[in-house]
Amino acid sequence: EDTEVSANSVTRLNVERNQEVDVQVDFLALEDAKNLELKAFISGYEHNDVEPVEAATKVFDVTKGNVYVRHLKVKLPEDLETDNYKLRLFVSDRDGDSLSLVYPLRLDAPRHSVRVEDFSVLPSGPAKAGEAVLASVRVENKGQRDERDVKVTVSIPELGVKASDFLDKVKSDDEEETEELYLRLPRCAKAGSYALRADVEFNNGHDKVSAVRELVVEANNACNEKPSTVPTASAQPSTSAPAS
Repeated sequence: EDTEVSANSVTRLNVERNQEVDVQVDFLALEDAKNLELKAFISGYEHNDVEPVEAATKVFDVTKGNVYVRHLKVKLPEDLETDNYKLRLFVSDRDGDSLSLVYPLRLDAPRHSVRVEDFSVLPSGPAKAGEAVLASVRVENKGQRDERDVKVTVSIPELGVKASDFLDKVKSDDEEETEELYLRLPRCAKAGSYALRADVEFNNGHDKVSAVRELVVEANNACNEKPSTVPTASAQPSTSAPAS
C-alpha cells in the first residue's frame, strides 16, 4: 500500500478491514534457482484455519544478478483485531533451503467504519401485495470512534415505500439493532422480485453503507375485483280511471 516496511521497526498501517492489501516484494537473486515460490502471511488471526491471512505467487525461476518484483494480494478479514502483527515472507523451492523475512506491523482500524451485520425481514418468504413487511437491521461499528445518531433507512425504491430509524449510539467494536421497520406494500403492486435496501448513514451523514436483499412479492387478487353492484328497483305511482 505504498508504505515501505522495515525488518527492524514497527510500521503502522491504517487499513480498512475486509480489503485486499497489495504487498510488493523486490529481491535480488544471488544465484540461479528454479521453481521458487514466494508466500506472505500473518499469524494470530482467530479463524486462520478456515480463512487464512495469506497469499502466494505462482512458481517462477530466477537468474543470478537480476532484480525481481512480485506482487501479492493479502486479504484482511472483517473481524481482524487491531493489534501488533508480523508480516512473514517465505521464499523457497522444492527441496532447497528457504529464506524467511519478518516485518513487524501495527494494524489500525479507520476512524469511521460501519457495516451491516444482519438484515432480517418478515415474512421470510414471499409477501403479498397490500400487506406489511417488517425489517430490522443490525449495525456493527468497526471504526475507532463511537458513532452517534446513525440513521437506518429500509426501502423498496421501485414501489416508493420506505421507513427509517435512528440508533443513538453505536460504540466502537460493538453493534446495535433497529426497531422493526414497517413497510406497507401497495395493494396493486405487480408480482415479481424487488430490491429491498438497507441504507446506513453515519459520521454526521458524511458516510453511507448499504445492503440489498431480494423481496418476492405476490399479486393480490383483490386488486382486480370490480366493485360489487346492488340491483335497485323503483316504483311509480299507479293511476286509475275515475269511476263513471
